[in-house]
Parts: sequence; structure tokens; C-alpha cells
Amino acid sequence: MQPSAPPLGGKYKVKCVSPSGIVSYTNPIKYNERADRIANYISTQCVGLYDKVQTFAGIESNWMNGMTFRIRFYGLSQAPGKFEIVSDDVTPLEGNDITFYNETVI
Repeated sequence: MQPSAPPLGGKYKVKCVSPSGIVSYTNPIKYNERADRIANYISTQCVGLYDKVQTFAGIESNWMNGMTFRIRFYGLSQAPGKFEIVSDDVTPLEGNDITFYNETVI
């Protein structure tokens, strides 16, 4: 997520698509949640990823005005499926020009 003014607020979910096409979502995550908590959401709520995820806060993290985090997978027998950040339906992300940037490196 990129900087916004007014400061970022609200919640988002991680949409996970397994390699076999099964779609699951995490519970809503606060915009300023710590990287280790994000890993817990993904690990326990995305199909096939229990105890196979680590997240790291990016060097660009600025909790008041955006955030960056990286996801590392380990112990998988195949490449992970697609991940996407989606705004929560009940408490959507708030801020000006919120953008999402997703990149997969294998």
C-alpha cells in the first residue's frame, strides 16, 4: 500500500487462491497490523498454508501513511497460488489514492 493523505485507516483482507484454485480469505486485518500477525492470519485462514508462511515488514513501512510487507513461503511442494489484498466490506480502507502493488518472486 502506498502513502495517502489523510492517513490510512480501515481494514483489508488477504485473498488466497491455492494452486488447485480454492479461494479463501483471511479475516479483516487492521491497516496497521504487525507483520507477524499478518503471517498468522494467512497461515491459519488460507487453504494449505498452515505453518508455511513468514512475513516481514518492509523498510518503507510507515503505519500512519501506508505499509509494505513481504511474504515468504517455505515447506511447500509447489509454487504458492495467487495472493491479493482486498478492502474489507464492513470497514473498508480509507485514504486518498490507495494503491496495491503485488509482485511474486520465485
